Amino acid sequence: MAGSVAVALSMLPAAAARTEHVRGIILGTTPRSLDIGIADRSDVHLDMAAAPHVLIAEPSDAGALAPGAMVTIATKGEGPGARAIGVLVVPRGLRAFAAGHASWDLPDADFVTTGIVVQRMAKHGTVDVTVAYPGGRRLIAISNGAPVVTLRQGSRAALQSPQDAFVVATPPTDGLSYVVQSVIVGDGTLVVPL
Repeated sequence: MAGSVAVALSMLPAAAARTEHVRGIILGTTPRSLDIGIADRSDVHLDMAAAPHVLIAEPSDAGALAPGAMVTIATKGEGPGARAIGVLVVPRGLRAFAAGHASWDLPDADFVTTGIVVQRMAKHGTVDVTVAYPGGRRLIAISNGAPVVTLRQGSRAALQSPQDAFVVATPPTDGLSYVVQSVIVGDGTLVVPL
């Protein structure tokens, strides 16, 4: 399993303080489970008996990063040199992550920031956005090559093999299986950039 998550999904119960990320390819599902293949490890079997929150990531572009847009951005670096590794645009009425700024568990991303775009400036192959969240704001550079996706509501039926998936799960209470809380699945061959 990947490292602990500092930013919890807003649809998680308050008691679920510790969560884990699982990233990989969906190998299969049953009404009660989700199997994920992880490139550098063995497969992971997850408990999906509770109804998980499912979101679908679709291709987008930096044009969606207008002031007022809700975004989650995985970044490399801190301060004015922060650059986006991956961007999720969250449509109004659909919330994915709790607003804030925290460390992140990807090898090429140090932090994740979720908030509202309050300023946008395009310049020389990048778009600089200022993202505001409770207690702060960050200036983040988004290059033309950074993946930008938009989320939409999905259902369990969207969890098909061999789609890419980003799963938030809680540790097992019985010692057997992690419990799926939410899944972001790539539409078609899209890789979820988190």
